[in-house]
Amino acid sequence: MIQQSSRIIQYFKKLGSRLFHFRKKNLQLILISSLIFIVTTSLISYQSETIQSNLKIIKGNYFDSLFLRIYDESNNDLSDLQLEDPDLYLDSKLKRLLKQKKQYINQEDDDYWVLDTEIKDTKIQIPTYYQNSQSKPITQPFDPRFTLGIYYHYLNQQLKINSNVVVPFNWYDWVDLSDLNKHILAPISQKANCSILDARWDNHVYVKEKEKNRKLEEEWKKQHEEHKENQKRQDRIEVENPNQFCLNELPESYKEHSKYPGFNVFENPGKTTLEKAILAGKSYLYSFAPPPESIVFLTREGSYEVGIDSNKPLLSNNLPEIYYQNSGSKLDVLKEFTRLTKAHKPNTHRVLNDYLLNIPEESFKFKPDEIINQLESKTLSKNELSYLNSLKYSKFKVENGGPPKYFRESRLLDSVLGDHYDWRFFNGLNVGTKEHSLTLHRLIRTWLSFTRKNGIMTWIAHGSLLSWYWNGIAFPWDNDIDVQVPIMDLHKLSLNYNQTLIVEDPEDGFGRYFLDCGTFITLREKGNGNNNIDARFIDIDTGLYIDITALSESDTPTPEEYARTLSEDLKKLDGWYWKKNAFLKIYNCRDNHFSSHSDLSPLIKTLVEGEVGYIPQKYTNVLTKEYKNGLTNKGHSGYIFLPKVRLWLKEEDLYYFLKDRSKWVDYYTPNKDGIMKSISYKLSNEEIQKIQNPEGNPYKKITDMKLKDSEKEQAMNLGYDDLIELFKNDDLLIMKLSTTSFTKFHEDEIIKLLHDKSTYKMMKEHKDFTPLNYEPYLYKLRKHGDSYESKVDRFLQLELAYNEEQEQN
Repeated sequence: MIQQSSRIIQYFKKLGSRLFHFRKKNLQLILISSLIFIVTTSLISYQSETIQSNLKIIKGNYFDSLFLRIYDESNNDLSDLQLEDPDLYLDSKLKRLLKQKKQYINQEDDDYWVLDTEIKDTKIQIPTYYQNSQSKPITQPFDPRFTLGIYYHYLNQQLKINSNVVVPFNWYDWVDLSDLNKHILAPISQKANCSILDARWDNHVYVKEKEKNRKLEEEWKKQHEEHKENQKRQDRIEVENPNQFCLNELPESYKEHSKYPGFNVFENPGKTTLEKAILAGKSYLYSFAPPPESIVFLTREGSYEVGIDSNKPLLSNNLPEIYYQNSGSKLDVLKEFTRLTKAHKPNTHRVLNDYLLNIPEESFKFKPDEIINQLESKTLSKNELSYLNSLKYSKFKVENGGPPKYFRESRLLDSVLGDHYDWRFFNGLNVGTKEHSLTLHRLIRTWLSFTRKNGIMTWIAHGSLLSWYWNGIAFPWDNDIDVQVPIMDLHKLSLNYNQTLIVEDPEDGFGRYFLDCGTFITLREKGNGNNNIDARFIDIDTGLYIDITALSESDTPTPEEYARTLSEDLKKLDGWYWKKNAFLKIYNCRDNHFSSHSDLSPLIKTLVEGEVGYIPQKYTNVLTKEYKNGLTNKGHSGYIFLPKVRLWLKEEDLYYFLKDRSKWVDYYTPNKDGIMKSISYKLSNEEIQKIQNPEGNPYKKITDMKLKDSEKEQAMNLGYDDLIELFKNDDLLIMKLSTTSFTKFHEDEIIKLLHDKSTYKMMKEHKDFTPLNYEPYLYKLRKHGDSYESKVDRFLQLELAYNEEQEQN
């Protein structure tokens, strides 16, 4: 505090010397006193809007903000600031750089709009077919703003009548199933059937091509005397006859739509091509997938929960017509949400807000027989009955040969990346893309929001916890997210929220997520290895998911690092692992990751990707057991951590920057007409081949350029002016500016935690940050230059074309 006060005084001294050149001492005092009075008055009125400003500077840095603005406006030299606060100096220079780039580049051609993550594009037009008596189309475009706006309005109306609201639900209104439209609209004579999903020939071609390439590679190695003995890996035949997972015709009892595609998937298709995997998942959702058990709508303070009463889509459930009659042809999703929250307060009685969360030891003890007896002794709700049946089935399978695999991913013929997606919601591979990072960002934020507001204890784990340690946000190379819960919190999730659709707070975004809890909760050891994951939180736009694992007491052999602390009498006992683990208070998931109660509890409140979450008390113990050098290794997976900017940057980018800085700067500096240099600073493919593959092996995979150890050290020690030149790269500049406030907060937080200091005050002052990344649906819409109204027009034209063709035939 004394240091901050001294700094403020220094600021005002410099401010006075730059703005005033009066010689009379009294006049100087009067002027400076007046200025202090003005600033103090401003401070009183200064509220949370400071955080949401473009500068995004936290409250404690108000004077930094003031000082920076005066320097910017007067165009003064920032050399003093570079010495006094190099971090603020870098941010100010990068904001200037952004301002300069915006002046030279056409706004329509840049991507700087992604820096403004506030939800703004919220208004759409109700289609005319809901406004009059004209017949409705068979299909309509998907837009989450339309669906959510209609449901918020309906929920608001229903809560005036009854607190226990039920709503109609159809997957067609909640997921983009437009890939099916041409098959739905096609006349019967032209409809595809299940053979469209037959991937057996694709597999035959794939295996033959793979074998051909293997033989050519072996022949090349023989000729160059580099052949090593290797055993041919046998490809398992997992491609099924489509009759095993698809029906051409649907039973009458399943028909909720007026028309269907000629192929109706009822089961996971097994290994297939990317295009067929997408079609299979969407066909399942359209024709066979049951609706969720309930919907949870999140708000900033809490949530609303509604039940499901029918499978009718918006085209036939009358909800849009009700909205039009009440509110007219314009729909603003945020306005409807605000009306709802003002009229009816969300549920907040389960919200977890404590800075420290003590986890009772009982939370790690699971007693299925007791739970079954309790459930059988009372009248059960639909959810409770379903859970009771799953407990009985789980016990039976565990005791009789082991349970089958519960979760099914999208298995692709030529890529293992499909394993990161749930097959039902798979919409194509996006690993490594902007959409991928936007989706993962919202996934973890919504999971933490949902669990905290509904009384579920959870913490980030494994690689997600390690990435939090470094800068509070996900590793840029990570493909998934891991969280853990105590077993009794998994019990609460399974009992109350299994098969629930969770809707993101629309002030943050329009995400929808499906919670799927596995059936075999009674299995607490690894077993046959089919079910290491207990539950998944799935993004229904992409199929990406969070793996949720529960920790509990179990009969898994006690790890040596814990067993050595046992008394000699307990060590002598052969087996008895459950008792040993219970005595040691250590708990494991089904993938044999152990943690002690003292390492976990109490959980400490933190911010993860800007959202309130929790971490284990002794997170460093947890991480060092799992990742030996994870807390010190500043290079991983082709990325280098630069402490001055608190970011992981690609080695390849740093390689080219260090190799020829002038080329890098020239390439990313537009001329006065906003035109960038066309000559790339990157090496050509031929040049990379010569460096990485001098022997000319045509089968050697070419990778991104890597740094030598000396170059890594050079990169990590780049000065602030060097970094300004590095961040002339637009993507890097956007990454830095979008994360700088939050990563600075995390840096201050982690310093305190590492010195065993409380961060209670920090967390009290900062509830959370707005999303660091752009809303995924709006991002895609803007990148494609599309709109809901344009989509409606295209759909109507498509249906008209099919109808005209059918009439001609």
